[in-house]
Formats: sequence, C-alpha cells, structure tokens
Amino acid sequence: MMAEAIALGDAARGRTAPNPNVGCVIVTKNGEIVGKGATRPGGRPHAEAVALAMAGDRARGATLFTTLEPCAHVSLRGPACADLVPAAGVARAVVAIVDPDPRTSGDGIARLQAASISVDIGEGAEDARRSLAGYLTRLALGRPRITLKLALSIDGKIALPSGESKWITGEDARAHVHLERAHSDMILVGRGTYNADAPRLDVRLPGLEDWSPRRALLTRGKAVEGWETLSSPTMCMTFMTSTTCSSKAGRRPRRRSSPLTWWTGSSSTALPSWSAKASPRSATSGSTPSPMRTVAGGRATGPGLASTGSKFTSASATARRRRDMFTGIITDIGKVRTAEQRGDLRLVIETGYDLSTVDLGASIACSGACLTVVDKGDDWFAVDISAETVARTAAGRWQEGSRLNLERALRMGDELGGHLVTGHVDAVGTVISARTDGDSTRLEIGIPAELGTMVAGKGSITLDGTSLTVNEVRDEGGETRFTVNIIPHTTQQTTLGALAEGDPVNVEVDVLARYIARMRQS
Repeated sequence: MMAEAIALGDAARGRTAPNPNVGCVIVTKNGEIVGKGATRPGGRPHAEAVALAMAGDRARGATLFTTLEPCAHVSLRGPACADLVPAAGVARAVVAIVDPDPRTSGDGIARLQAASISVDIGEGAEDARRSLAGYLTRLALGRPRITLKLALSIDGKIALPSGESKWITGEDARAHVHLERAHSDMILVGRGTYNADAPRLDVRLPGLEDWSPRRALLTRGKAVEGWETLSSPTMCMTFMTSTTCSSKAGRRPRRRSSPLTWWTGSSSTALPSWSAKASPRSATSGSTPSPMRTVAGGRATGPGLASTGSKFTSASATARRRRDMFTGIITDIGKVRTAEQRGDLRLVIETGYDLSTVDLGASIACSGACLTVVDKGDDWFAVDISAETVARTAAGRWQEGSRLNLERALRMGDELGGHLVTGHVDAVGTVISARTDGDSTRLEIGIPAELGTMVAGKGSITLDGTSLTVNEVRDEGGETRFTVNIIPHTTQQTTLGALAEGDPVNVEVDVLARYIARMRQS
C-alpha cells in the first residue's frame, strides 16, 4: 500500500507548490482501499485530507499510509492533518518519512500517538525520499533540486555541425522528456540554445498539456516576452521560492516542492559557458550521431513509461527511480560500521569522502549497487537497502565489517574514466578461479547464461562497481564464463584483490549491450 501512496505522490510532482507532493492511501482491516489521494495542485488540500474525504466513515478503524508525516502546524489555508486523522477515527498510521519541516518534525507523529493511534515509521522510506527529493533538498540545503537534461548520442555528441539533425532521440525518449518537464516547477536554457532552437519547452503529452513548467532564460542580455531571466547560473542556487527569479509582480512567493530542470539543446547548441568543460562536442563532419542515451542526473525518473489511455504515467506500483550514472572508477573503500534491520536494512558506512560535499538524497554506488544517502556525519553516511536489493546482490556485502567499493554519481565536468555504469546489478556472479598472471590477478567469473550474449571479449563489464575489460568469453555447463585481469593498482584501490574461488560478486553488463540485445529481440 505504501508503494501505491508513493506512486500517487510522485504523479503529483511539479503541481503541488508551495507544499510537498505527498501521497496517501487508506485501507480497511479486510484490505479494501477506501480512500486515496495526493496533494492537490496549489498545495491544498493535503493528501491525507483528500483520502479521508473519499473514505468518509469507512476511515474509522482503518490504516492510513502516507509518504510524509502528517502536518502539525496551523495554516490559514486548511487544518493540520495531524488533527484530521484522529478525528476520522483512523486506528493505525504508516508513515514513510518524518517531515523535516521544523514546524512539524515529529510533532505530527506525537499528536497521532497521543490520540492512541498506532504509528509505524520507515516503510518505503527510500522510495518516498526519491519522490519527495525536491522538497527535501530545499529544506536540507536551502536551494532547489536541479536536474540536468542532455540528449546525447552514444559517442557523446548532440548534433551534426550543420545543425540539420533535428532530433537524435526516439519517440519514447521524447515522451519521457515531456513527462520530466511536467514534473518540474521551472525549466532553464541558455541564450545560445534559445537563439539556435527557439524551444517551446512545453508539455505535449495528450492530457498533460496544462502541466507545462515556467520557462527561464540564462542571459545577461535582453529579456524575452513570456520568459523569466537569470543573469547568472549561481542565482538558482539561492532560490528559496519558485518565484525568486521572476520579474513578474503580484505573485506570492511559493516554496519549491519539485526540481528545477536545467535544459540543454538537442540540436547544434553547446552548454552555457559556465559548464563548457562538460559540453558535448558536435559529431564530426560527415558522421551520423549514434543511437541516443539520455543522462538525467539527480532526478527521480521512472523504470519506464506505461501508457494509460492517452496519458503517460509511471509504473503504478513502483515509485520512480532516479537514473544517476557512474563510471566504474572506485574513489574510496568504505566499511560497514553498523547494519540495522528496520523496515529496510539501514547501513552506516565509514568513508573518507568529504561529507560536506555530499547532499542528503545523493547517490553513491556501493559495490555496484546505486544507493541513496539518507543521513550522514563527519566520517560516515547511511543508506537504506530494500529486501529486493538485498536479494539481488552478492551475499555478505551488507554486513558489519564488510568493505565496499564506493563511487559518487557523475556530475557535469567529471571525467568519464571507465565506462557508463548505472548502478543496477544484473546478476550475482561466482568466482570460478583466481590465479596469478604476471603482476596481475586473472579472475574467471561465472554468470547466468541468459546474460552471456551481453558479454563480449574486449568489451566492458562491472564487478562490484569496478569497470573492467573482458579478456575472453565462453559458454560452459549451462553458464557463461569470462575472464578479467586485476592489475596491481586496481587490487590496491578496490576490494577485488580479496576475491577468492567461490566468492559471489555483483555483475553489471555494459549498458550499451542491453540496448543492442533489446534491439535484436525487436
């Protein structure tokens, strides 16, 4: 039921300012859903109020699932949900995360408990944080959450030099982009993109046309009618309201509850000069951009778009997941300080990272699994690991004392030193053998045969989060086996040097191989 509540809240993302995009489901003792809803456009009514209104008297004795702690503060716009829930006779409340807003933080839960309502905290917390990332970022860091959207060919190009390639993306990718627009408060492009492309930046999915975000232009030049203006990219870092950069008068400042999208052109435009270090180059003369990859760093993006009538929605039972990217170049070896089984498995991981540069909600690949930072201290960060992730990753990785290969998610300007890695483990492989090969160690790994077609000699593969080159591949005994060499530097900088015969290892195949396999199936 919490997954359904998260999906409801996620579908409302971008529409609920000044309030967070909360989802709520009310279920009777026999499992019947009698009420559900999300925060309405404009921030009121809140999700709990919508669900309670739908349930009516059937809420008495029922269980309420909500993605965020019911508000406890007084507002001229409506009653506190922490008062509405007891008044409706709800017997139990399941809360994904505590509201960090100091006006409520913990008080809403205390008020429910004072009314003899049983309260459980933490179910679906990781997915709820992803869904509410814009709101949580604003409260934690005092700025909006920012998405960078790039339309790139596989070889890192955005267009032919002539500009004749209007699109290098397919229809599914463009539909996904429009859905991302619908879930943002504002979309920003540079003057160069505006002059070259004259982008509309609206939402053109059937039924979602009125979900278009506000448009902003990064320029020190003349303003454009219908667009808001930023004279410097650093202005967005100080946004505390979604109208901070507006030159319009008469609009009440609103708290941002969703991300700000940073847009770059998909035709012959480079990124603005402030991020020129990471600007994709145009395809060389006479060449054709390769099949598209979309990198949408730092946003909660879905596992796929599901067509529902004429609208595109996220998969109904699963909260949308962010698609951060990595390179498979390990930058630290962490150690599991504590492992505590709550609703999910909570790990506290020691690290040498400068945690002042790591945001709550940021992604860190831990031995190949992309995990979200939910808490941090001076020399540690915490992650919540779902039972699904535990079941699909190598046994023993998530225990106290375990050493983990760590890599932070890619940011604009970072060097792509390995290969593109998603942080999604495809299978758990087994070390068949580990033998000395000169100064290196040659590992032979066995994986399920169904993945064998996605592994090629001299291709890339990721073991426990580390980017490696495949030596050779063969099929044997109903499985696929391949070898890789671990050079002394990799042995020192990762945990791979400790692998021995029979050990499990997290395996992610080259993301390009997935697309090729899919194309062959089609």
